[in-house]
Amino acid sequence: SEYKPLVTKRAPLQSTTFPVVEVRGLEFPLDSTTRKEEESNRLTVTINIYAIEKVIDGKKVSSLQVAEELAFLVDKVMNELNFTMTANEEVENADKNVYRRFMRYTAGVSKVTNKITRRN
Repeated sequence: SEYKPLVTKRAPLQSTTFPVVEVRGLEFPLDSTTRKEEESNRLTVTINIYAIEKVIDGKKVSSLQVAEELAFLVDKVMNELNFTMTANEEVENADKNVYRRFMRYTAGVSKVTNKITRRN
Protein backbone atom coordinates (compact mmCIF):
# COMPACT_ATOMS: atom_id res chain seq x y z
CA SER A 1 0.00 0.00 0.00
CA GLU A 2 1.20 3.51 -0.68
CA TYR A 3 0.27 4.35 2.94
CA LYS A 4 3.11 2.14 4.26
CA PRO A 5 1.32 0.82 7.35
CA LEU A 6 3.10 -0.45 10.42
CA VAL A 7 2.05 -4.12 10.79
CA THR A 8 2.41 -5.40 14.33
CA LYS A 9 1.18 -8.06 16.77
CA ARG A 10 0.17 -5.42 19.34
CA ALA A 11 -0.89 -1.87 18.73
CA PRO A 12 1.54 0.52 20.38
CA LEU A 13 0.17 2.59 23.27
CA GLN A 14 1.40 5.67 21.44
CA SER A 15 2.42 5.83 17.84
CA THR A 16 3.88 8.46 15.59
CA THR A 17 3.56 6.07 12.65
CA PHE A 18 0.15 5.70 10.99
CA PRO A 19 -1.58 3.73 9.72
CA VAL A 20 -1.14 0.77 12.07
CA VAL A 21 -2.43 -2.72 11.30
CA GLU A 22 -2.54 -4.90 14.42
CA VAL A 23 -2.82 -8.67 13.77
CA ARG A 24 -3.53 -11.15 16.57
CA GLY A 25 -4.12 -14.88 16.27
CA LEU A 26 -5.96 -17.18 18.65
CA GLU A 27 -6.19 -20.96 18.44
CA PHE A 28 -9.22 -22.68 19.92
CA PRO A 29 -9.55 -26.28 21.11
CA LEU A 30 -10.10 -29.27 18.92
CA ASP A 31 -13.25 -29.61 16.82
CA SER A 32 -14.21 -32.88 15.22
CA THR A 33 -16.74 -34.06 12.69
CA THR A 34 -19.65 -36.24 13.74
CA ARG A 35 -17.95 -39.30 12.27
CA LYS A 36 -14.65 -38.48 14.04
CA GLU A 37 -12.80 -38.93 10.72
CA GLU A 38 -11.22 -35.51 10.60
CA GLU A 39 -10.05 -33.34 13.44
CA SER A 40 -9.08 -29.70 13.32
CA ASN A 41 -8.37 -26.71 15.49
CA ARG A 42 -10.20 -23.47 14.91
CA LEU A 43 -7.99 -20.46 14.29
CA THR A 44 -9.29 -16.92 14.80
CA VAL A 45 -7.38 -13.86 13.64
CA THR A 46 -8.40 -10.37 14.75
CA ILE A 47 -7.23 -7.27 12.95
CA ASN A 48 -7.44 -3.67 14.09
CA ILE A 49 -6.66 -0.93 11.59
CA TYR A 50 -5.82 2.51 12.99
CA ALA A 51 -5.65 5.36 10.46
CA ILE A 52 -5.34 9.12 10.37
CA GLU A 53 -5.79 11.59 7.54
CA LYS A 54 -2.80 11.47 5.17
CA VAL A 55 -1.43 13.79 2.51
CA ILE A 56 -0.36 11.91 -0.60
CA ASP A 57 1.07 13.87 -3.55
CA GLY A 58 -0.34 17.08 -2.07
CA LYS A 59 -3.89 15.68 -1.75
CA LYS A 60 -5.66 14.96 1.54
CA VAL A 61 -6.84 11.40 1.96
CA SER A 62 -9.37 10.79 4.75
CA SER A 63 -8.66 8.35 7.54
CA LEU A 64 -11.75 6.40 6.44
CA GLN A 65 -10.40 6.02 2.90
CA VAL A 66 -6.98 4.90 4.21
CA ALA A 67 -8.61 2.31 6.50
CA GLU A 68 -10.95 1.05 3.77
CA GLU A 69 -8.08 0.49 1.35
CA LEU A 70 -6.10 -1.39 3.99
CA ALA A 71 -9.19 -3.43 4.95
CA PHE A 72 -9.61 -4.39 1.28
CA LEU A 73 -5.98 -5.57 1.11
CA VAL A 74 -6.28 -7.48 4.40
CA ASP A 75 -9.46 -9.18 3.17
CA LYS A 76 -7.79 -10.18 -0.10
CA VAL A 77 -4.86 -11.80 1.76
CA MET A 78 -7.07 -13.54 4.32
CA ASN A 79 -9.30 -14.97 1.56
CA GLU A 80 -6.22 -16.30 -0.23
CA LEU A 81 -5.28 -18.03 3.04
CA ASN A 82 -8.76 -19.66 3.25
CA PHE A 83 -10.04 -17.56 6.16
CA THR A 84 -13.71 -16.57 6.43
CA MET A 85 -14.58 -13.05 7.59
CA THR A 86 -16.88 -13.02 10.62
CA ALA A 87 -16.70 -9.32 11.55
CA ASN A 88 -15.87 -6.03 9.83
CA GLU A 89 -16.95 -2.93 11.68
CA GLU A 90 -16.04 0.60 12.61
CA VAL A 91 -15.09 0.92 16.28
CA GLU A 92 -15.11 4.11 18.30
CA ASN A 93 -11.55 5.00 19.23
CA ALA A 94 -10.47 6.93 22.33
CA ASP A 95 -8.54 9.38 20.15
CA LYS A 96 -11.15 10.96 17.88
CA ASN A 97 -8.43 11.87 15.33
CA VAL A 98 -7.76 8.17 14.72
CA TYR A 99 -10.22 6.06 12.71
CA ARG A 100 -10.39 2.42 13.82
CA ARG A 101 -11.74 -0.63 11.99
CA PHE A 102 -12.04 -4.09 13.57
CA MET A 103 -12.01 -7.28 11.49
CA ARG A 104 -12.22 -10.94 12.54
CA TYR A 105 -11.51 -14.07 10.48
CA THR A 106 -11.79 -17.77 11.26
CA ALA A 107 -10.42 -20.93 9.66
CA GLY A 108 -9.76 -24.54 10.57
CA VAL A 109 -6.32 -26.08 10.84
CA SER A 110 -6.35 -29.78 9.96
CA LYS A 111 -4.64 -31.97 12.55
CA VAL A 112 -3.89 -34.45 9.75
CA THR A 113 -2.41 -32.18 7.07
CA ASN A 114 -1.61 -29.12 9.23
CA LYS A 115 -3.16 -26.96 6.49
CA ILE A 116 -5.64 -24.13 6.86
CA THR A 117 -9.14 -25.01 5.69
CA ARG A 118 -12.04 -22.60 5.17
CA ARG A 119 -14.71 -22.62 7.88
CA ASN A 120 -18.27 -21.33 7.53
